[in-house]
This record gives sequence, C-alpha cells and structure tokens, in this order.
Amino acid sequence: MNNKGSTLVILVIVMTIIITLGVSILNISMMHYNIKKFNTESKQSFYKSETGLNTAYVDACELINEAIVDSTEKTEEYLNEFTLNEIEIENIFRVKYRLYIVENIADAIYKKSNPIVEITNVSTLFFVEDKLTVNVKSKYNSINKDEITYVDIVILIPKYVDVKDNAFEATDYISFDNWS
Repeated sequence: MNNKGSTLVILVIVMTIIITLGVSILNISMMHYNIKKFNTESKQSFYKSETGLNTAYVDACELINEAIVDSTEKTEEYLNEFTLNEIEIENIFRVKYRLYIVENIADAIYKKSNPIVEITNVSTLFFVEDKLTVNVKSKYNSINKDEITYVDIVILIPKYVDVKDNAFEATDYISFDNWS
C-alpha cells in the first residue's frame, strides 16, 4: 500500500518536470521565432529603403536625358542666331545642362510615399569640376522598424559633340558613391 502513494508522488513530480520542460521549450521556440521575424522584417525594411535609392537613380537618369534634350535645343537656338566656335558651343551646352539639372533634381528625386526619398544637400547643389554630388536619403517606415539608407548620386556633364552624334547613354553620366 505504501508503494501506491509513492508512485503517485513520483508521477506528479515527473509530470511537473515534463510540463516545465515543455513550457521552457515552447518559450525558447517562441523567442527564436520572434527573433527570426524581427530579422526578416529588418531585412525587408532595408531592401525597401534601398528600393527608394534605386528609384532615385532611375529618376536621375530620366532627368539627365531631359537635360540633354533641353540643353541641345537651347544650344541649337544660339547656333541659329550666332556664329560660334566649338568652345563657345560646348560652354553654352554645359551651362544650360548644369542649370537644368540643378533646378530640377530635387523635384525629380523627391518622393513622399513609403519609402520617403529626399535630397539632404539641396541648398548646396552645384557642379564642381563637371561633377554634381547629390546626397540622397531613403527612409522606409514599417510597423516594427524604420530603416534609413543613404547614397551619393554623382552626375557628370556630357560633351556636346557626343550628344550631337548620339554617342551617349544617360547611365554613362551617373553613378552611386558612398552607399550606406
């Protein structure tokens, strides 16, 4: 008869241990799941933020094409009115191209949707040695984590001769730098 009582006590202890182990394993599994979910959401937020930078690149390429067309038209207007040498023609084209890019880059790149894409150096946009560096920030807002990525978009000036001969691609005059 004493064996029946001790068996019940051992059974209760074993059941308590099994339940405790089960709850612990379940708790650890949930913790791993939450960590994995957070990491997945973080990566998705990062990639979605990078998508904003890629969109800015595409928009800047379109702007370069527009600037080339506009600058070419304005340069040809000068050529119709004045006799100019090659250096003067090149200078007119470069001035018109620079002006078009600087005046329109902020509107071309700015996006207020998610991700939010904006230029962080709008007040200091100017060409230095035929190169414009545009600091772009992309911020993706998600429920659990906001992700911000940055890149410098570098825009160069094409030569008028290349444009006139249709020997250019917009992607030849744009690049990424300092991606973070």
